[in-house]
Amino acid sequence: AAKTMKPSDLFFYYMPKTLWTAIAEETNRYERQTRPERLRQAKLSIEKKTDDIHKRKEMFQAKKKELDAFKDVLAAEIMHFLALVISRAICPIKSRLEDHWKTRARGAIPAGTWSPFMVRKRFKEINRYCDFHTDWAWKIRNVINKLQTTFKGGIELGRWVAFDEMVIPSRSSRNKIRVFLKNKPHKYGTKLFAVCCGKTHYCSRYAPLRYFI
Repeated sequence: AAKTMKPSDLFFYYMPKTLWTAIAEETNRYERQTRPERLRQAKLSIEKKTDDIHKRKEMFQAKKKELDAFKDVLAAEIMHFLALVISRAICPIKSRLEDHWKTRARGAIPAGTWSPFMVRKRFKEINRYCDFHTDWAWKIRNVINKLQTTFKGGIELGRWVAFDEMVIPSRSSRNKIRVFLKNKPHKYGTKLFAVCCGKTHYCSRYAPLRYFI
């Protein structure tokens, strides 16, 4: 049957449209999740550049407007993006990525050929936010699920239940959900909200702070 299929049909058979839609949705979700942090970093950068309050406000509003103007990535754009990445792997312009969009030939290097498919700004946006899954613990998810089930069933919570925050100490820069907590014995770590037994302090369930933001 594959011999009678068109190349496009064969492509979407192995990589269905639902796959590209899912990648686009995860990419848009990641962009929205990281926008507040990028805005915060922009504010810090602006404060270092100038002491003028009015100028700071103007620059911050301009940056916020720029970030808010981001358009959701479409499934078709994800396909174009990955196709361009593959084409670069096959026939790269090693000088720099931007040369794929240059308008004039330089020596034996032809003029950029990517412009008809995607503008440079959009390519860089997708390259920055492209995401495939929100689960950062996917490699050990089966183990985590099993432990969550057994520990949750290990004890029955009584009448006294405590819902409070707790901290797992961590100073690693690789911990993307690390926070600074000045009032805690351990100043840096992963902040959790936990459901515990009010008498034995047994932790029945917890969730990272990022799930509540």
